[in-house]
Amino acid sequence: MADSKDNSGCCCCCSGGSSGNGGQKDDDHSPIDPPCTRMKVNIDSVYIKKSECYGFWDEPGSSAEWKLLITVNGQTIVWESDGIQDNQTYYINRDLYVDIANNNTNIVVQTSGVEKDTSSADDTLPSGSYTHGNADNWGIGATRKVTASSECFDYTVYYTVTCLTTGLSTIDRPTALQATRAWAAVAGVNLPPSDPEVIEFYANRVAKRRGLNLAHYTPQELVFNGAENIRTVTTQLFPTSAPPPTPPPTPGPPPQS
Repeated sequence: MADSKDNSGCCCCCSGGSSGNGGQKDDDHSPIDPPCTRMKVNIDSVYIKKSECYGFWDEPGSSAEWKLLITVNGQTIVWESDGIQDNQTYYINRDLYVDIANNNTNIVVQTSGVEKDTSSADDTLPSGSYTHGNADNWGIGATRKVTASSECFDYTVYYTVTCLTTGLSTIDRPTALQATRAWAAVAGVNLPPSDPEVIEFYANRVAKRRGLNLAHYTPQELVFNGAENIRTVTTQLFPTSAPPPTPPPTPGPPPQS
């Protein structure tokens, strides 16, 4: 069975897992360039809803011993613990690192493992998988998850993806000019008349505040260096996020002589 209701993560429990978006909603933007060239994937924790089938015909007792494998782009963390019980969270806090070579590089998170038995053969844990790519900005920022379940096992691995280095992203000049002028109209800001001056304002007053620096520009496009994608930032900020203009102070009565 698969859990696809939560847009923050993935879910599958059959071998092979999910090769696509697994129920996550794609962002509207599609970055031209990777916003980051090196990512850290922190495996935060695992929530175990069902650790084993217990009972007369199943496993005796009320706890289990697990060996859980979490693999990110071929790198594997092995987490082992005994005394595993139902409806408990276990913290892992291990990091793996992924280099993003180009826009086609994905981050693939996979889970598998075994439940160790002393009286019989080990039981195979259900496997899960999720793939992040340019469509969801490589999963940067929000807490993500992979959920897998079967008749006797049910667990969710939580993780986050963080940018460690910066990359380049682009926006075309007409979009940057239009967005800046729309922002200025809402904010009550008087812009300089020429396009180059508006672009300078956009780069220094808007993009730089989000950690994006103008690397270079051509008559067709602007190229920014930073951890975020300039087109995403522009979509988020313009024009409704601009504060309303501050009204001028009300003049007081003239001084009396």
